[in-house]
Amino acid sequence: VLFLIRLLRHKPSRSLFAFLGAHVFSVLLLAILCLGIFVSIRQSSADISRYQGMGYAMTTLNSLTPRCLVSLVSPLTTASFPALFATDLSMNNLYSGVIVLVLFLYGITRPLTGKSLFFLVIAVLSLLIAMGPHFFLHRFAVAYLPLFNTFRHPGNLRLFTILSLLLVTGIQCTRYPVTEGNNRERLRKIMLAALILLPAIAVYALTRLRHVETAWHPFGTMLFREGRMTDWYVPLFLQSLAAGVLMLVLYLLLFVFRSKRPLVLTAEVITNSRPSFN
Repeated sequence: VLFLIRLLRHKPSRSLFAFLGAHVFSVLLLAILCLGIFVSIRQSSADISRYQGMGYAMTTLNSLTPRCLVSLVSPLTTASFPALFATDLSMNNLYSGVIVLVLFLYGITRPLTGKSLFFLVIAVLSLLIAMGPHFFLHRFAVAYLPLFNTFRHPGNLRLFTILSLLLVTGIQCTRYPVTEGNNRERLRKIMLAALILLPAIAVYALTRLRHVETAWHPFGTMLFREGRMTDWYVPLFLQSLAAGVLMLVLYLLLFVFRSKRPLVLTAEVITNSRPSFN
């Protein structure tokens, strides 16, 4: 849609009409290929109560609970102990990468472009609606937006949050390269904040482990299979510690060592440029 709006701002040309014609043809071809599904849905719609709308409790099935936000740092915690998060295993994860999260925080501290602001709003709204009954926006959407009362699993909307987060990060890091002076200093401060927060999370998890009886053998039970409820601090501790170590290594490479080459390579990778390793 944004690409089409950009095209329409300029004087229409033959290439624009060819572009639109190709897309219209593709939509019609897709509709013909899906005709069998459309007909079967139409014929069975009278027997499917969902099309008449569902009760609010049913529309909140498998919402993204606030506890699932821990997956931003430790996705293995939500994967290993899904019963703690009161939602389906396939809908309790928001992980997009710790480095991406740091770059996202860097990006939104710079002036936002129109596109960045658009995707940031989409990210926030989809996250809040994905929380279902834990935030009022989902109830508002079910009450007033068309067809919102005909589907369950609002946790699926977290995918729009992840994709929008990635788009905002890419747009902002391309517009404000981290190799420039002021941008470099801002990124350094955000990485320092991450270096404080990640070890703090690891220490918190470690202190909690000292107050519970944890079966340390077999070790894999606490990490890769659902174990006892008291064991969920183990993956949180390990992953936050690993993320902190990774962040420390990156910080040393980018800011302590005086060579700017690692930062330049990082910027080239972020902006999808062809890195030059010479």
